[in-house]
Amino acid sequence: VSAARIGQIIMLGQLAPAIQERILFLSPEHAGQIGERELRQIARQPRWDRQCECFERLLAARALESPSRNHDSGS
Repeated sequence: VSAARIGQIIMLGQLAPAIQERILFLSPEHAGQIGERELRQIARQPRWDRQCECFERLLAARALESPSRNHDSGS
């Protein structure tokens, strides 16, 4: 494994815990729609609140529903 690849993997550890948890519980179909490169790009954002905003935009672009949105809608 190259040093560059290790760096890429370590970068994913910088994702907000809320995002990491969401990724863990995505269905296999939905998980396949989110790319590692996109997640690394989000992880470069130092603030977790902004990471979460970027992640929500990514999910919306992929038309994946957010569990928190369903819960907040009251329906």
